[in-house]
Parts: sequence; C-alpha cells; structure tokens
Amino acid sequence: MQIMNKLQGQSILSSALIMVVVTFAKIEAKQPALPQFRSDGTFKVVQFTDLHMQVQPSETLKKWYPPSETETIKILESVLEAERPDFVAYTGDICEIDSHSCMEEKNQTAVLHAAFGPTERRGIPWAITFGNWDRAPDANMTGAQIADFLNRSFNHSFNRQAPVGVVGDSVFDVPIMLPGSNMSQGNPPGAVLYFLDTHANDGCEGKDGTGCIYPSEVAWYNATSAAYRKQNHGRPVPGFAFFHIPLPEHIAAWNEGTATYGRLDEPGGDNGYGIGCVIDSNGFFEAAVANGDIKGMTCGHDHDNDFHGVYSGIEVMFGRKTGFGSYGPPSSWGTFPAKDGARVIELRRNASSGDISIATWIRLMDGTILSETQEGLNKPGTRKQLSCNHDSAADALRHHCKSSDAVVV
Repeated sequence: MQIMNKLQGQSILSSALIMVVVTFAKIEAKQPALPQFRSDGTFKVVQFTDLHMQVQPSETLKKWYPPSETETIKILESVLEAERPDFVAYTGDICEIDSHSCMEEKNQTAVLHAAFGPTERRGIPWAITFGNWDRAPDANMTGAQIADFLNRSFNHSFNRQAPVGVVGDSVFDVPIMLPGSNMSQGNPPGAVLYFLDTHANDGCEGKDGTGCIYPSEVAWYNATSAAYRKQNHGRPVPGFAFFHIPLPEHIAAWNEGTATYGRLDEPGGDNGYGIGCVIDSNGFFEAAVANGDIKGMTCGHDHDNDFHGVYSGIEVMFGRKTGFGSYGPPSSWGTFPAKDGARVIELRRNASSGDISIATWIRLMDGTILSETQEGLNKPGTRKQLSCNHDSAADALRHHCKSSDAVVV
C-alpha cells in the first residue's frame, strides 16, 4: 500500500503511540475542560482562514491595499457573535506578505493578539495551523517561536509543539469528549480534530514550490489514529482535519465529485490551474481513507475558492476567506468586507452508532448564511482542473491584485 511505503518505520510509530498518551495528560493539565459535544450530539467549529492582517498600508500597492486590521476584526466579531461555536480553527496566513506586516516582532505579536483576541475573550477553545506567510523568513518568528508564544500568551489555545521527530510547527490533535466524559479516566473521545502543517514556500523534499506534508506527519497521524482506535475498543474514532494548503484531492473533488457545491474562481482556473495544492502530501489522503476515521478536511490558501464536495467518502472543503487584506474574493461574489466570512462545520454524532455526519455552511459578515447547496452544483468535468499550481513565485504574485479586483476602504 502506498502510504506504508511512505512511513519511516515501526520505531517511529511506536514512539508516536507513546507521545499520544503523554499528550493527553499535557492537554488536560493545561486545559482541564477539553472541548465537549453538546447534549444534542452536535459540535460546531468555525473556520477562519487567510486573515492577512495589515497594520500599515501595502508598500507596493498602497492605493489598493490599505490597513485591514479594523475590518478583519469586525468580520471575526460578527461571525462569532452569530454562530457561537464550540471551537474555532484558524487555517493559516494571519500575516500579510505584501506589507510585511509581521516582519517586526512588535507587529507580529500585535497581529496575533488582534487575530485571536475575539475568540480568546469569549473563552472559546481554538487552535491554528500555520500558513505559508506566517513564519520566518516571511515573518519575524519561526514556527516554533510562534507555538511557544501562543502557549505563553493565551489561555484557550490548544496549539502545542509537534512531537519529537515530526517535521512541522503546527502538528497536533484535539480530542472532543462526550458530555461529562473525562479522558484521564480512560474514556475515548467522541471525535478528534487533526491539525497538520503544510509548511511554506521552501519546497518539499528537494522539489521547488509551495506546500508540503512530510512523511513524518503522515506517520504521526497514522500512529495517533491507531492509538485512538485502540482506546475505542478497535473502532475508529471519527476525525476532521485542518491544514492551510489544499491537497491534490481537492482537484479530484472538483473534477469528479457528483455532489460538489461552491465556487472555483482562482486566477488560472479557466486554464486548469485554479487550485494551489501542495507539492507532495506523501499519501495523507490515502491514509485517511485507509484508516476510515477522518470524515472531512478543510483548508484555505486559495482566496477565490470556497467549494466543498465528497471524494472517496471524505468531505473535502475550502474555507471562506475571512480577512479584508490581500487579494480576493472577486467582485462577482459581492462587496467586501460584507461578503467576507467563515466556513462553519457542524459535527453531528449518532448516539447509537457513535458515527459522525457533517453539515457545513458559510456565514458572512453581513449575517447572510450560504447553505451547503446554495452556491450551486458543479457538474463533473466542468472547467476541469489539470494540475496543482504550487509554484511559489506564482503564489506570491497572486498577492498583487489588479485595479479591477481591488476594494478600497
């Protein structure tokens, strides 16, 4: 099987199993009240993605890229107030590269506090998987430094350093317990949120470009999934995965999915290059299918894509671009920041079987809800996508919008 060829050996899997057990204790020591399903069996996650906060005007496009912090905070506050989620997942690119908004330490800490403040003040548990512009050399802090900063500065963050031997700065899991259940008493969780790191613009195992899921991350996921399965008496514990850069399977969901709804409007989409997926995911999607636990996965990165669909039994999604900074979405989607927003993901647990179904919708700043099917069904083969656009140079250029696409405060 392909994924087993990608793993780094039984010793890594064994050590990762131990790390999972140790991690449980660490989570509960820092955050005694792990997230829990509601009494009706639901658990609601709001996904904020691509905030691209600018604390000063763009250096190269001042006319088109004004400071965006105030508008973005309004978007966060509006969505949180309307949805009142059980958890918030940030899927990267808090920082804006064009204005170098995070190049100075004081600016980066200010941006992080602004991004997470609305969630933190409400006492909502949250976590972030880093984007390709959030870390040095494109920001002041390294990924490890950001993870340490989050741990020291916020009370409701579930971020932590990746296990030893795992390549990445935001690789961890968050168990969701049943009401009144406690993991320290040996009770398995009702579901698990998996956060993976798709890295930055420095290539992938010798290949140039943007985006990578390393073999050690896949090995960690397999080991963690196996540990939860063992704790759950041999049955998979349902999961949901979050990362920043899409996978090649996002292309397959668009091209082949019979129930794919939403829009693919990235530059290059008409030519078959409208999805900027990772250079190599090292079999992560295949592992998720084989393990039978991950019910859905979502990402950000492509500001002009917000579709979702089922592929190989897994709900494959894009978030809705949240931030007012940087490029997109296109004017055909509406006026901004009114039409910026967030994807909402609701896990619905069957009390008898323990299985999870997924409902999803988009909540906009102006209060509008876009239902699962509202944005229209994509017919398989329509505007067929040919291959991933993972060229780091092209990704950087997308952040230089044209005047026709610009929104001015």
